[in-house]
Amino acid sequence: MKRFALVSTFTFLAASNLYAQTPVVYPLHIGDEWQYYGIPLMGLTKRVGGEVLMPNGQQYALIQQFSYIGLSGPSYERYDGHRMFTMQPFSQNEVLYYDFSRSVGDTISTLVRADTVDIIMSGYGIVPVFGVPRRQWTFWFRCRDTHDCGEIHTVVDSIGETVLDYVGFGSYEIQGALISGRTYGSLSAVNQNSGPATGYSLSQNYPNPFNPTTVIRYQLSVLSDVRLQIFDVLGREVARLVDEKQAAGVKEVRWDATGFTSGLYIFRLDGDAGNGKAFTETKKLVLLR
Repeated sequence: MKRFALVSTFTFLAASNLYAQTPVVYPLHIGDEWQYYGIPLMGLTKRVGGEVLMPNGQQYALIQQFSYIGLSGPSYERYDGHRMFTMQPFSQNEVLYYDFSRSVGDTISTLVRADTVDIIMSGYGIVPVFGVPRRQWTFWFRCRDTHDCGEIHTVVDSIGETVLDYVGFGSYEIQGALISGRTYGSLSAVNQNSGPATGYSLSQNYPNPFNPTTVIRYQLSVLSDVRLQIFDVLGREVARLVDEKQAAGVKEVRWDATGFTSGLYIFRLDGDAGNGKAFTETKKLVLLR
């Protein structure tokens, strides 16, 4: 036991020296992609889809996320020194997510929605990832007021998040990544911009809030007569972005709101769900100048 403790201490000190000498790399290049295998059996893909200048004056990487249920809402991340910040749609406040300069046991407390979340660095070491020894950090997300809230994230230098464990709801472990054009591990041939769709859905626009352009993504399950409209808060149509027949697949439409006033708008998608049934879905977007 004494010998093990001595070796562990030496490893920690060596790791600390390595940390001090070498800056942390948290990849956020356009086109970077991470594919995860999940429990229960499901896949998760995260991708840097672009860069966005947010109202706080900071440039963020646009993070798109795809799972077995389709495209989920975007998030925004930026990396500054040894810290990674994130911002969620509809939020004007960024959250410090990962601080790699902290020591094991250190806690960052932040307000997320209406709950205080403690982000605790719970582990650090050197581990082999994709055949190369790399620095690895583990962060425990603990909600103070929400009993069913808990997450454990593992982050690896130059790779990014490798394990996402949503305690009680399943976990994801990385199977491959594409970083700065280089492939690590095993990547499946996933194309999220075309191909057959498994259902219809309307995703939240990104960025949101936006100025003056934003992108709306939606998915069609069958050949459909599609209409995508923008309304003001009084229900008046102010723009019609799509009004045509479209094949099944995932589509993207950009709205340039130059000339429109700041405020809340509503976008609505109408189309065919198959079997003679129609669908209508609406969401809100915010133009902020």
